[in-house]
Amino acid sequence: MRSFCNFSSPSRIRMIVKEDEMHRTCSMNGEKRECISKTGRIKSEFRHDICALNADVDLDTAGPIVLASTVLGYNGWLVGYQLRFDSQKSKITKNNIALGYSSGDFILHTNVNDGQEFGGSIYQKVSPKLDTAIDLNWTAGSNETRFGIGCKYELDKEASVRAKVNNLSQIGLGYQQKLREGRIQVISLHE
Repeated sequence: MRSFCNFSSPSRIRMIVKEDEMHRTCSMNGEKRECISKTGRIKSEFRHDICALNADVDLDTAGPIVLASTVLGYNGWLVGYQLRFDSQKSKITKNNIALGYSSGDFILHTNVNDGQEFGGSIYQKVSPKLDTAIDLNWTAGSNETRFGIGCKYELDKEASVRAKVNNLSQIGLGYQQKLREGRIQVISLHE
């Protein structure tokens, strides 16, 4: 197992523990800050072919806050869940779930955030040169709806144009040109 300490400032010590030969998919990060207030953070992550799990714990003197998430995938289907638990308030302060499907040139994504925000998007590669997408969101409390469409067209291997518009009549247009390896020029107009 490898570990090292990183002294990024006099008031911050960071320790990172990386995976060993037997557990290449695990990692854990720890961080302790010594400033006016005493805080710390522990991060942990696990990855496998069909799942990914991670958890962050903010060690605050007022009480730890846990942020955890998981994603499971099987045959193009993905499902994910994220929560934040505030131990000081003894309640879940974030509760999000997402479901999606990907088949290469078609991607469907849906999500529900805190039982109040509902969203969905569809991406389709219509042809080798044309990509399209639609995005729809609705917020239950305010009854607000957001809708947008966009596309990207490749003029050649080094140039493309993009366009998008939403239900608030906001328009975005863009042109992207590869000048050379590592250099890209982008010109965009948006409101």
